[in-house]
Amino acid sequence: MNGLTLPWLPPVMGPGNTAAPAVVFFDDFITGGFVEDAELSNESDPSGGKFSEVADRGQWLVTVIDGATDSGEIINISDAEPGGVLTLTTNDADGDGIDCQLNGEAFVVNADRDIYFACKMKITDVDLADWFVGLALTDTDVLGSTAGAVGFCSGDGSSAIVDGGSANVYAFLENTAFGTDSFTDTATDLVDATFIELSFHVKGASSVDYFINGNKVVSNSDSNVMLSAADALTPTMAVRAQSAAVATLEIDYILVAQERA
Repeated sequence: MNGLTLPWLPPVMGPGNTAAPAVVFFDDFITGGFVEDAELSNESDPSGGKFSEVADRGQWLVTVIDGATDSGEIINISDAEPGGVLTLTTNDADGDGIDCQLNGEAFVVNADRDIYFACKMKITDVDLADWFVGLALTDTDVLGSTAGAVGFCSGDGSSAIVDGGSANVYAFLENTAFGTDSFTDTATDLVDATFIELSFHVKGASSVDYFINGNKVVSNSDSNVMLSAADALTPTMAVRAQSAAVATLEIDYILVAQERA
């Protein structure tokens, strides 16, 4: 899938079968539901939707960045595209944004257990958005301050994901122990409102191979930026408005898989 050859999928388990299935997360975004913090405060049973601003009330924890606090952000499932497509639309001020992280940190970097990630995404207007998709430590400001992450992003190519201001797709890797990061230009540009398939293979705790539309574009084995063994990561998607206009990130699916211990 997307240039990756998955060596295993969860097997059908029978009596006496001792084979350990893989740890697999897959979301095709057929269903949604966003409950904002203000709405939860008015509920006698604030169980939340699939996306919630309160930790552990939904499947995905949402952090909204809204300088004017006028609640213009949108998280929903598109009515215009088949197959299930999640739409994340920020509010309309420069720097407004949405971070979404799957609750829990189910995927742990391990020298003996590789991690595989794949997703299909698009940006409505590539000049208006900063973004990241991949795996990251739990953080309320993924684009601005995360201490460990692996994935794809916009950026200026050297020091920050935010304020990239271009269609370039970068392969991103940040080490938790040293706080150093790496932006590698994949030589691939996003096209407005056009899906792109992004995937990567974390090889133990030593290197990462990155793929775009099924083709390997980057391999990073720099120990100064490689994730550390025992780093606990979770599927993450984030978008920021690059100017005084809304920015929209759409996700068709996310797949993450790792061999079970």
